[in-house]
Amino acid sequence: MLWGTPNIVAQNQNSKMRTLLLLIICSISFALKAQIKHDSVSTGAGNADQIWYSLENGEVSSAALSSWHLGFEISGITSSILFNSAAGNHLYVYPNGDTADWDKIDTNGLSTWKACYNADTSWAHGAFNANLRADDAFDLGWGVYNINNHSVVGDSLYVITLANGDARKLWIERLAGGEYFFTSAHLDGSNEVSASIKKDDYKGKNFGYFNLVTGTSTDMEPASKDWDLLFTKYTTQIPVGPGMFLPYGVSGVLANAGTTVSRVHPVDDPETFSDYTSLPKHSSINVIGSNWKRYDFISSKYLIEDSMVHIVETADASIWKVVMTGYGGSSTGQFNFYKELLFTTGTNEIANTSGLLEVFPNPSSVGQQVTVVSTLKGNEQKSLQIVSLQGTVMQSRNIESGLQTTTLSTEELSSGIYFIVVSNGTTSITKKLIVR
Repeated sequence: MLWGTPNIVAQNQNSKMRTLLLLIICSISFALKAQIKHDSVSTGAGNADQIWYSLENGEVSSAALSSWHLGFEISGITSSILFNSAAGNHLYVYPNGDTADWDKIDTNGLSTWKACYNADTSWAHGAFNANLRADDAFDLGWGVYNINNHSVVGDSLYVITLANGDARKLWIERLAGGEYFFTSAHLDGSNEVSASIKKDDYKGKNFGYFNLVTGTSTDMEPASKDWDLLFTKYTTQIPVGPGMFLPYGVSGVLANAGTTVSRVHPVDDPETFSDYTSLPKHSSINVIGSNWKRYDFISSKYLIEDSMVHIVETADASIWKVVMTGYGGSSTGQFNFYKELLFTTGTNEIANTSGLLEVFPNPSSVGQQVTVVSTLKGNEQKSLQIVSLQGTVMQSRNIESGLQTTTLSTEELSSGIYFIVVSNGTTSITKKLIVR
């Protein structure tokens, strides 16, 4: 019996810890329950506006869809360039020569040229990146990356037909020193405008925008940290045959970069559904998209898929349930939905004056080491554990009393949310750990 006693004690401590964590999780769920909020946004008649939306704070800002033609990616060394085809504009790659033909572009056969569209799955693949060469790892579509000086030199010309009937030629000349340089003009060479977009002018945002008609930049997008979803009209590709797709304008919901979405369908009762912990997370920006609705020609209205749930995990690791419930069509552009906060970074931190617990880096990545700084009142030996959302102890070790610095590995963890728990058997302090 004496040999078995320590194991029994350890098992009892683990059982108590598991019970404690389950109580914590249950209390979080209980606190968040009944917070379903019905909301709506309107993109206006003809979906004339774009709406940036925060699940926590509601509508953040809006801008006219027609206010921009080009969108330049801002963060890091990225080089995606968007084109606004949703507003009735068209982008074609010039097939009859290279940038040396800037002064002599011939538009004969324009209708047969390759049209380019933004990918509706990623912000990193804009329409200007669609013309890339598969056999050249450094070709980015509109230009070629120079590995020595980290610039991109434009090697393509484009012809644009605008919604107002005008036509322009465009050359994205280069991206160097964090600045995009480009030139546009009418096809006959008149009204030539050289402009640039500096990434530093749009820090913290996904894109900086430019209007070819006014010749001015447009700072319309809110900071990336302030929004989760974009309600807008965009172009998607509808399959019409083997390897054949038809570009088609749809109204829908796109997710911010760093936001993941899971779709669950069919669901018996979307309002009570909350089993999200094992769902696959998708980084494609169009998971909510537009397929939760379809137009019924008999009733002349949109029918909503009423057994579909979307689980949205935002960049700060808050988890929301979003259920689309209605769409007013192009006459109003109104999107109806309800949302429920299932888990948030602010609800699992236990207020406790008995000690200190800090974890960094947090969020972490699978395989990365994290450092835990902790102290807990009392002279007893303490345990340090990593516990899953389901209450399973993933790692456990004993630590001494007093201020301790402990290094843990996330190598055996999968991406998700965990708890770091320090306990002396009677008192515990807890900190959430996000692993991506």
